[in-house]
Amino acid sequence: MVESIRSEMAAIILEFVKCCRPDFRSCLELGTSGGGLELEFLDHFPNLKIDSYNLSSKEKAAVENRLIFHQGRFKFFVTDYRKEKIGHDYDLIFSYFDISRLAKEEKQRLFLKVHQLMVDDGLFIYGDLIRPASERIKKVYLSKESKKPHEPFHEFSEAAEALKELPENVGLFTMDDQMYWMRKAAFKDVDCIWKLFHRAVFAGFK
Repeated sequence: MVESIRSEMAAIILEFVKCCRPDFRSCLELGTSGGGLELEFLDHFPNLKIDSYNLSSKEKAAVENRLIFHQGRFKFFVTDYRKEKIGHDYDLIFSYFDISRLAKEEKQRLFLKVHQLMVDDGLFIYGDLIRPASERIKKVYLSKESKKPHEPFHEFSEAAEALKELPENVGLFTMDDQMYWMRKAAFKDVDCIWKLFHRAVFAGFK
């Protein structure tokens, strides 16, 4: 279940980016998605180059091996992208869960930094884990039974299992928090383009 949701999130990110414009060229990735999403981007956008900044080198070998036929278009950097000076003039910046654990102030500063790193009309899109809007909503997420199990949708019991992978909502923020901080960082046309229980995909333009 969790992996199917992750795959759906990646597909949503890819499709949204593809629909925005056909000529993305310079991309910054904050934390690797494991190589899969990067490969999709590189295959679809023939002139795209990706700088992937990561807090650790744990997945470096596996990701680079997966992208071996795109050498020269993908670079893996190990550095604290929250603090260190990194590239600039990106027209696409994305992240796939990596910024979920940032504290409130860290996330707000990162949104400001991302905005500064982009060219005008650049796209920032990221997948994140979010905090349920209330305890009442959280109880629904954690419900063991779906009232309409016949519907072609993820059952609440499956969502409960996915939600258990998280600590007690420590360090997570609501959908409204995220969108407010993006707008505060001067992003425009901000939206939550996809949401399923405690997972969401956000997008905004410079």
